[in-house]
Amino acid sequence: MRLSAKTWVIIAILLMVLGVYCWNLGNRVQEDKQREAEAVSSAMTGTGNVKIPRLNGAGQPLLTQLNQTTRHANQASPEVSARYQEPLPEDPLHPHRLRNTAVGVDQLVRLNHVLLLNNALIDTSSRRALEIPSHLQAPIRTRSYLIQTDKPFDEVLPARLLEQLAANKVSYIPNNAWLVRADPDVMTHLKNISGVRAVVPYAPYFKISESLLPLAVGRTELESGTLLSLTVFPDESLAAESALHQLGLQLINRTDSPFGDQYVVHATPDSLIPLANLDLVQWVEPWHQRELANDLSRGRVAVDTDASNLTNENHHGLSGSGVLININDSGVDATHPDLIGRVESSGHSQNNTNPGLVPTSSAGLVSAIRYSGHLDSVGHGTHVAGILASSGENSPTITNIINSATNANFHGMAPEAELLSLTIDLLSGPLESDEELQALAAEHNYITEGRTNAMISNNSWNYPNSQEYGLASASFDAAVRDALPYVEGEQPMVYVFSSGNAGNGNQSGRGGSPGSILAPATAKNVITVGAIETLRFITNEVVTGFVDQITTNDMGVVETNQIPVLEKAFLADTDSATEVASFSSRGNVGIGIEGEGGRFKPDVVAPGTYVVSTRSKDWESPEGLQNTILNLREGISVNPGELYPITVFVPLDSVEVRVRIRTNKDAPLDLPDMPVYGALGRFPTTEDFFGLNTVTLALDSQAPLNLVPGNIYFFSIG
Repeated sequence: MRLSAKTWVIIAILLMVLGVYCWNLGNRVQEDKQREAEAVSSAMTGTGNVKIPRLNGAGQPLLTQLNQTTRHANQASPEVSARYQEPLPEDPLHPHRLRNTAVGVDQLVRLNHVLLLNNALIDTSSRRALEIPSHLQAPIRTRSYLIQTDKPFDEVLPARLLEQLAANKVSYIPNNAWLVRADPDVMTHLKNISGVRAVVPYAPYFKISESLLPLAVGRTELESGTLLSLTVFPDESLAAESALHQLGLQLINRTDSPFGDQYVVHATPDSLIPLANLDLVQWVEPWHQRELANDLSRGRVAVDTDASNLTNENHHGLSGSGVLININDSGVDATHPDLIGRVESSGHSQNNTNPGLVPTSSAGLVSAIRYSGHLDSVGHGTHVAGILASSGENSPTITNIINSATNANFHGMAPEAELLSLTIDLLSGPLESDEELQALAAEHNYITEGRTNAMISNNSWNYPNSQEYGLASASFDAAVRDALPYVEGEQPMVYVFSSGNAGNGNQSGRGGSPGSILAPATAKNVITVGAIETLRFITNEVVTGFVDQITTNDMGVVETNQIPVLEKAFLADTDSATEVASFSSRGNVGIGIEGEGGRFKPDVVAPGTYVVSTRSKDWESPEGLQNTILNLREGISVNPGELYPITVFVPLDSVEVRVRIRTNKDAPLDLPDMPVYGALGRFPTTEDFFGLNTVTLALDSQAPLNLVPGNIYFFSIG
């Protein structure tokens, strides 16, 4: 078959186009080789004061590796200052979240060339610049960068290369990027390595939590007395403490974390922007104090073989025997008859820095334990412990529970489990940091007990007004994989968190505030539990108010009487077993941040209203949980060899007195050993020694730390 002239013309044109393409391709290859040679030459001559060392191991020079892989990174990066006139979409939910692209969040989260930050959406293929305010831009020679790669990061920038260049990976940033610390001169070379898509300076704007960002953008001062939590980059603690002192900030607390040291500071009104501009600071957010959250439940969640709850039988015989559960709460009354013998407490002794098992029957050890988990003056922790592990042996004596069977066994989900109780300090905030709680439980499980299975940790508490994914969420996400990052191997934990009590829904299980789940329940790797109603049909009528009844008697006198209004106030909250409790925090989390609809939470729901459980013997204030009196003394200065006197009246219904000494902004960060002396009815002498820095007087402690309520106690420090 002969081809037509027209066909030959088409073939000729195609061959010509192919030739032009090959010619251009050859030019580009030649240009790439030239750029590689220039980059290698720059490395060899030490441009920017950076020396490229040789690799160990096989002996292949790092220079050779660079020669094989070096090229210019994508020039279409956010660093290019080109500006565009077309408007970008507004985001009413996150008005201060910057972007350089009009593409929607749902699409951006799936693109490899996008950086997803709390405060910015960066398309690294766009030449449009971010409109970062000048006072929150990265310094010219910052040491913090976001490096995005077009292949797996460790393939493009292997660990040995980063080590040789003294560059450190800090944390993963979606998508396909890492926050990296390195000398700026090193960065000029890293950005030329093949596979590096973009290098973006880590601006102060990126490191401020969303709740604080409007203040920083508007240069608005913080409220007086504001406490901030901040994370500094690894190995920067000494420089950080010096910088914080220079800013005149009072250091309240310091803890370790996998991301770097974390500090709680007493901020000055004008300190937010200077803090964010410290190059060694990684993240700044408000400090939050922890807040607690809170028979028929067993049948509802199908762990009981008998729906009437009259027996102590479990499906498949799973009773919790041999299982140790960690409870981080207000403490657990270890003397409760349905829990006795199965509650342990772990902590740091003042005379022994190694945490270990504390027998709950040894009341005399209370004073030596910083983390005293076997007392519960609030009652919340004991209630939670009963839901988890009450034996129910003494519950048949309870006969007045509405819609529960007569002589019912109010045993917990795992009535033979053992409990490790750690106390979160609701009075003065989390001096026991999240990382300390994680480490104490994991140490006890893996090291003290020698167990090999992941421990379950129940946490019926949250940080109020903290719906963001912040430090706490990231910390527990990391601890799920390894709660002891400084110990060889991995020590995983299973963390269960309540979703929170900020739902603001109605009594039909609908409505409420979306995105109201509270940290750390916003974490990705924890199990977040919402609350549903318990079906009890409580129809009791209660007085909910009064109305005026105006009448005229036979004498023509107008009379006004107040008539009580009776309502079945509890019925709407107890008429269903499937409706979400009105108070339970609603999902999703990260709405508009992790996609338009956010990330699905809570993970599960369980009965959370009108649940019958164990009661602490120390809880004597049913009308409320606000039964703690804070007696704060500030600005105390104690001269060497002198004692500073303090007097405290202890009410008759008190169950515990705690004395705690803290440093102020003018004192060293690490509190020295400050002796605390005490006596009943008189000023103490140095012979009346109670302990160092923190002491606790309790009803069941041994002398001299046994509490005698209704008296005046005299303390001295010095």
